[in-house]
Amino acid sequence: MLESNIIFYPIGWVYLWIRYRNKETIEKVLLEKYDKSYSVAGTLVCLKSFGVVFIILILLMILAVFYSIIKHGFS
Repeated sequence: MLESNIIFYPIGWVYLWIRYRNKETIEKVLLEKYDKSYSVAGTLVCLKSFGVVFIILILLMILAVFYSIIKHGFS
C-alpha cells in the first residue's frame, strides 16, 4: 500500500492542481469525489488513462482484422 501511495499521490496532486488551480476547489473536489485522498485521485486518473489506451488498441485490432478480411478474403 505504501508503494502505491508513493506513486499515485503525486499523480493525483498534479492532476488536481492542473485541473482546478484553486486550493478551495481542490479541497472540495478531493472531499466529494476522492475520499480526501490524493492517492485515490491518482489511481483513478491512471486507470482511466489505461482504459482509454486499451479501448483504442482493441479498436485498432478490430479494424486491422476487417482490413485483412477485405483485402485477402476468408482464405
